[in-house]
Amino acid sequence: MKKNSREELLILAILAARICRHGNHPGYGRRGKSFPPRRRWQTRELYAAQNTQTVPQEEDGEDLAPGENVFFLEAPRTDRLNPDFYYYAIQKELISSDGKAVIEYDVKLPQLRENGAASERINQQIWETYQSLLAAVKARLDAGTTFREYHRDREADHGPQGDGALASPIYHYIYQANYRITLYSSKYLCVLIEEYENTGGAHGMPYRDVLIFRVADGLPAAQDSLFAENREAWEQKKEEAFAEEIRRQPELYWENAMDTVRRDSETSRQGYYLTREGVVFYYAPYELAPYAAGYVEALVPYAQLPLK
Repeated sequence: MKKNSREELLILAILAARICRHGNHPGYGRRGKSFPPRRRWQTRELYAAQNTQTVPQEEDGEDLAPGENVFFLEAPRTDRLNPDFYYYAIQKELISSDGKAVIEYDVKLPQLRENGAASERINQQIWETYQSLLAAVKARLDAGTTFREYHRDREADHGPQGDGALASPIYHYIYQANYRITLYSSKYLCVLIEEYENTGGAHGMPYRDVLIFRVADGLPAAQDSLFAENREAWEQKKEEAFAEEIRRQPELYWENAMDTVRRDSETSRQGYYLTREGVVFYYAPYELAPYAAGYVEALVPYAQLPLK
């Protein structure tokens, strides 16, 4: 009996692996939709480091310039948490001669499956946002024309010792950009891009970018077009929400945290994103609390701050 159970489990595992493999194939998209053709034109514009001796060809036969830092996209993958989306992965790691990572990046770029002018407009704006985010990574990669040259320059700067070790450590540069679809309704789409960058200091820093679109036409949705309440009511709800969070956990926040919230209300400076439950306001590390607290957030339900 045990033997049969093991054999059955083995068969199920093999079938599951095949299903997962096909689920990532362009011909096996959810809802019967297949992935779009691989967007080769982005190889020049997204930039990404390459560590190969061969130079890839564009579809029109044009060679990419040898040594050019170009981000290469992997085949699109199914977003299993958000079946209306797929994503491109952009990943690379450079290992130094002493076996340590020097540069590492891991980026996931989402795209809507739905066809149509509005969806295409949304997808294009997401692409352009990621191009801007990756410009900083490209600037660091441009210290050398390729990964190999970059690493060689870094070792030359630090100077290898007789035993093969480096005289001083090469910093480990890390860049990550993932995303969350925090709201996708018949009216609005909200994409929260969560970044992390470490340039070799005591710790890295997280960053956020929020994209909010109108689903009907694919255009960005500004604050004044999203909410029925005016600016004064908006700021009041935000202040009340953070006052409650600080009251519940006063030990987490700086003593002047509410002063910062009120000052930002006067200048309309705040970060926020949309969820199914309501509007989430947030502050980055160090703004209201220590780094260890991460992003601090306060939720205002739509019952208090309704969408239009």
